[in-house]
Amino acid sequence: MANEELIQIIKRSPHFLYKKLIRDLTIELDLIVEQDFDNWIYVNNNSPICLVAHIDTIDREEKLKLKINRNVITANDSVLGADDRAGVYAIMTLLRMCKKNKVPMPSVIFTNYEESGCKGVRKFCDDNKFKKEGCNFFIELDRRGSVDYVFYSNSLPDEVESYIESFGFCKANGSCSDVEHLTRKYKIPHVNVSVGYYSQHTKFERLHIDELELTISRVFNIIKNPIDKLYEIKEKKVFGYSNTKTWKNNRWEGHGGYDDDYYGGYYGNGYNQSNVSIVGGGKKKSGTKAKIYVLNRNKGAVEEVEAGKPTPLDIIMDSEVDEYDVYNPNTNIIPFQPKLDWDQHAFAGV
Repeated sequence: MANEELIQIIKRSPHFLYKKLIRDLTIELDLIVEQDFDNWIYVNNNSPICLVAHIDTIDREEKLKLKINRNVITANDSVLGADDRAGVYAIMTLLRMCKKNKVPMPSVIFTNYEESGCKGVRKFCDDNKFKKEGCNFFIELDRRGSVDYVFYSNSLPDEVESYIESFGFCKANGSCSDVEHLTRKYKIPHVNVSVGYYSQHTKFERLHIDELELTISRVFNIIKNPIDKLYEIKEKKVFGYSNTKTWKNNRWEGHGGYDDDYYGGYYGNGYNQSNVSIVGGGKKKSGTKAKIYVLNRNKGAVEEVEAGKPTPLDIIMDSEVDEYDVYNPNTNIIPFQPKLDWDQHAFAGV
């Protein structure tokens, strides 16, 4: 069942949660806290492990009414915000567990504005406050599901994959979160792990408390058995659209796909335009060349990507769609069918 601390973390505004975290970290846990009053909070515990979560959510009802059905929390006709309040709760719970059991505490980074293009973590990197020495691993707690781990660098060292999987996590695919920027800046491997939420960014969002508690237990075991060294990582590749599709017979035809090296072959020959419906059912002139659109999460806008040219690194696919997700920014955009099993999500139109 949900406890009052979890409920309060979910319901608070980012502004009041920011202040609560500083108070709890300093007064209750007796930790030295660095912060910039808005974008980030940092606790350096000289640990091999650094935990990361973000305090912001996407827009939701100001007076949130929660519904609790045994182990599942939802909001009444609103986004819940378990993305990523579940991660914030998990980290605070882990710090208290460490204190109670006299286990060395991990370092911690809380960010703001992840949902607005990871602005908080970018500011943290620009401020150069992170103490890199002795840190071997970033773990973000900001992933849907119960057992996933994902990473956003070009690859994850084999030793790190074996390490995280030894605690019960299974590799999945994701697109972007704060830890990508931390790894790019500090060259330290990262993963993002499940914290029990589903259908994030929709009014169908739900949090499974038992799955959140499972991750807390697993990460506590990680903290007690930290990774032994800093393993080298590789940079993320620039990716681009490989070919141009043509509109024929009321559908896009021709070969095209994203860089399989970047996606690890997950997408094969690229998306299947025959499974994509035109918004509004409109018809396009035969022979029209496809334009490719992606969601730039850093700017919060859909942008056109010219076929055949590399896509800048700050253009990130929309992440983690499920059966409830719909994204229709205007009537010229063709969204993927939401039930397709894709973690990344591009748009095509004319």
